[in-house]
Amino acid sequence: MMKTKILFVLLFAGLATYAQNQTAEYFKLTRNGFNEKNAYETKAFVEKYFRVPGNTGFNASIHYVENILKKAGFTEQKQNEFEAPLTYRIEKRPMKNNTWEPVDASIDIFNVYH
Repeated sequence: MMKTKILFVLLFAGLATYAQNQTAEYFKLTRNGFNEKNAYETKAFVEKYFRVPGNTGFNASIHYVENILKKAGFTEQKQNEFEAPLTYRIEKRPMKNNTWEPVDASIDIFNVYH
């Protein structure tokens, strides 16, 4: 019984170490290509809009990121993810309700206690 417990402990320790090493490797790969200027530009673009699925701001933001992916060499996935080394997919689903977006607004504050 003790041998079984030791075996499980060693097995889980080995798996945890392997997972951490894989994560560290993926982090290194992505970190080398990370450009904070690009991240700030993307954030600046999407924050200009009120975004809910289906409205103008949401769609513009999705297409902005799509163009970044295309410039980086990604291609749109048509059938499966094995079509090209780098693929992206934009999923579309029918809307259950109409979407909305703010077009115009104003607020008036009155002092009723003269």
